[in-house]
Amino acid sequence: MLKVKNKTLISELSHRTIQLHTAKNQKKIVTQVF
Repeated sequence: MLKVKNKTLISELSHRTIQLHTAKNQKKIVTQVF
């Protein structure tokens, strides 16, 4: 049970970090365009 919970937590964290990175990259692209 604990292992399953940890897996979902880790996947949630990695998903959020990926979203953060993509947001940062999008901001970089926007600043480069303008």
